[in-house]
Amino acid sequence: VSTQSTWEDRTFYKGIGSIFGMKVMLCFAPIISYVPIHSELYRDKVTDATRDTITDMLQNTDCCPAVCPGGFSEAVFCDSTGPYEYSYIKDRKGFLKIAIRNNVDTVPIYSFGATKMYRTAKALRAQRARFSQRYFLPFMYFWGKWGTSIPLTEDCTTVVFDPFPTSQYTIDQIDQCHQDYMDYLRKCFDRRKAEFGMGDKELLFIGRDYRDEDDHVAKGLFRTRKFLT
Repeated sequence: VSTQSTWEDRTFYKGIGSIFGMKVMLCFAPIISYVPIHSELYRDKVTDATRDTITDMLQNTDCCPAVCPGGFSEAVFCDSTGPYEYSYIKDRKGFLKIAIRNNVDTVPIYSFGATKMYRTAKALRAQRARFSQRYFLPFMYFWGKWGTSIPLTEDCTTVVFDPFPTSQYTIDQIDQCHQDYMDYLRKCFDRRKAEFGMGDKELLFIGRDYRDEDDHVAKGLFRTRKFLT
C-alpha cells in the first residue's frame, strides 16, 4: 500500500498523523469505537464523526478532521468486479455544510485500488446501504484470499488532491457547492485513474434512490411483495 503525500515518518501511526503538514484526526461512526483493537491501533488519532465533534475540532484545535462521507453505505459497494467505482455522497451534504460554516476548504483523498482488496456480496446492496445509512451500522459481508480477511492484493495507492474551495461558498449555495464538489472529485478521479490500472472505470455518485438493475434477488423480492399485496 502506497500513499502519494509527504509523510512525517515511515511508521503507520506517525504517517496518519500528518499529510502535507496537516495534523489529521480520523473520524469514524461512534459505533467503531467499540470494535476490539481499533482504539489501540489508532490511539489518539481517532474520534467520532458527529457534527459537534468535527465543529469543535475545527474551531478549538489545530487538527484537520478526516471523514469518509459515504460511510458504511459506501462500503457496501466496495467491489471492483463491475465497471463502476461508487461514491455514496449523492444526498450527503453535511460535511460540506460544516466546511462552509467554518470557512475551511475540503481536501479530497482517493484510494485507487482499494476496491480490489476484497470481494463483497452484491445481493440486496441498495437495501443494505439504506439500512446502514439509517441505523449507522455496517451491513455487508466481505472476503479476501481463501475466504479470509487476507487482502486479495495490496496494490493500493492513496492520492491527496488539491483542496476544493468550499470556503468560497455560502450556506445558501450548498446545493451548488455539492454539485461542484462531485464534478471536481470526478475530474480528479479521471485524471489519475489510468495511472493506477483503472482506466476503464467510471466514478458513479449514488444515494438513497439507487436501484441495482443487476440485483436479481432484489427484483425477485419486489415481485413477491407486489404479488402478495
